[in-house]
Amino acid sequence: MQKVSEQLFLGLNDRINQRVYGDLIFNVKAFGAAGNGIADDTQAINAAAMAAMANGGGVVKLPPGIYNVSGSITAITKSGVYFEGSGPFATIIRHKSDTANLFQFGDVSLGGIGVIRGGGVSNLSIHHNTSRSGGVTVLMQNAQNIKVKDVQFQNAITFAQCGGDTDESSIFTVLEDVIGSLTGNGIGVDIRGGSNGIHLLNLQFNNEYNGTAVRIDTTAKGMDTLYMDNCLFQRFMFGMLCTGSLGTVQNAFLTNVVFDGIEVFSLLFQPSASAIYTRFNFVSCWFTSRSNAAVVIDGPSTAIVDGIYFSDSRWVTVYKQGVLVISQYVKNIDLDNCILSNCSMEGSAMYPAIQIVDNTKKFNITNSKIGEEGATISLQSYAIRIGVNCDLYTIANNDLIGNVTGAISDGAGTYTKKLIKDNLGYNPVGNLATPTLPASGTALKNPFSTPVQVFIHVGTVTSIAKNGSNISGMTSGQMILYPGETITVSYTAAPTWSWFGL
Repeated sequence: MQKVSEQLFLGLNDRINQRVYGDLIFNVKAFGAAGNGIADDTQAINAAAMAAMANGGGVVKLPPGIYNVSGSITAITKSGVYFEGSGPFATIIRHKSDTANLFQFGDVSLGGIGVIRGGGVSNLSIHHNTSRSGGVTVLMQNAQNIKVKDVQFQNAITFAQCGGDTDESSIFTVLEDVIGSLTGNGIGVDIRGGSNGIHLLNLQFNNEYNGTAVRIDTTAKGMDTLYMDNCLFQRFMFGMLCTGSLGTVQNAFLTNVVFDGIEVFSLLFQPSASAIYTRFNFVSCWFTSRSNAAVVIDGPSTAIVDGIYFSDSRWVTVYKQGVLVISQYVKNIDLDNCILSNCSMEGSAMYPAIQIVDNTKKFNITNSKIGEEGATISLQSYAIRIGVNCDLYTIANNDLIGNVTGAISDGAGTYTKKLIKDNLGYNPVGNLATPTLPASGTALKNPFSTPVQVFIHVGTVTSIAKNGSNISGMTSGQMILYPGETITVSYTAAPTWSWFGL
């Protein structure tokens, strides 16, 4: 079910298109298109598009068939031209050029804001050559209310580009129900400066561990308002890259977005020069990385990264850190009600789930589960590792049980404006010193004055007993020992264990 704001926006977009198009239909077959998969239909499609522009807009209709296009479809420089097929399985455009753009709405040379008002592409499939090496499938510059809906594509390099930094605007662009595969270093959606009100809804893009699903790259102008919902991006080199050197990039809202099987970073903030990234919200998202940290937040002293919020999100199968903040100049990073349970897959205890660099200020981690989950054994060294001289932060109400080395490593320093409280698995006085594992079959009493969580993994364990009674079927995992209770581990190869105060 669509959200109210989404319904209002899309309804406005459709009304604008309906008002512009009227009942003008320009059937490409009336202009000589064969649609038989043999003839070159470029000239006929262009003739229909030119007629639509000359008549003040209209629908360029592509009936069922296979249409060969050898170069670019003529640039649409008038409002209200919409290319409509008869369904993704009925209307197929075979794009024969390895480098040419296919559809272009707007013209940078015209200047002005919103030269094109209304238009788009819908209900068709686009098959690029397997040798494609450049070009954009749908390019939108100086264009408002452009909608791409119910489209499938193959072998794109860049599927959609919004804005271009040198143009005035790409406003109220909608990509909805688009499915496709990219090739090489392709970019699913390339958002440039001057883009405002970008809606990405129900997208499914994939690549073979190359390219980038979504890139925001501003070099002259900023971006305002990006809305992404219910999107799946699989097997890319990068999930979402937020780069650029100038302009303010603000107000991004991502809900139910999955970055699955990402090779390097699911999410990277790395602006340069004087770019500003602020008010990014990630709700119910999924982050992975096969070779690095899943989410990396960076930026020089001249740039600003302020206000990155994660809630109800999950990190799984992450090679290194789940979240890595590597610049002290970022601030207001918040995680709430998140799960990080499968980080540090490179090796046991090599990386924490969350790592904050020295001197970072203003961050909060609350109501989250960071550690072992169910039968999954955590390999994270710490749940949270904080650098030296960090300040103005809160770590509260988290479940931090089941990390290999400890729950929180709180860096030294003179700053004291911080709050660490009510974290399960963390003793506020300090992490407990894990006792030496005794010889096989030897009982060890909990010597501490607080309950402890004992976490046992690897090795070859034959049995585990609590207070002298074997726990049926248990050879690894965790248990709670209250003061004075005993644990007995029998083994043929010594396991690793860790103790945490509760």
